[in-house]
Amino acid sequence: MRFIDLKPEFVQSSKSGENRKGTAVWSLCPCGCGSGLLIALRNPLDGGPPDGPEVWGEGLTDRWQRTGEDFNTISFEPSVLMWEDKKAGKQHWHGWIRNGEVTA
Repeated sequence: MRFIDLKPEFVQSSKSGENRKGTAVWSLCPCGCGSGLLIALRNPLDGGPPDGPEVWGEGLTDRWQRTGEDFNTISFEPSVLMWEDKKAGKQHWHGWIRNGEVTA
């Protein structure tokens, strides 16, 4: 499946009143359930530092390294894991997004 088919968008954020560009990526969940998937980036598009818990909340601590500037070529490292219940260790979806291709 192509990542572009999941309707991804670069997310803008505000941190201390500062407008940030591309600090995360939002898309539909690859499993087809209709839920959203948020991938917080270690290397935002604007070249600044990653957003912290003050933006995304204490529960979202994972960050992914992005390569590629558009959704047809984008890759994330490491693999993307979406939790259904992190405390219980229950996974919802786990897979790779490499060169714009999604695999589980």
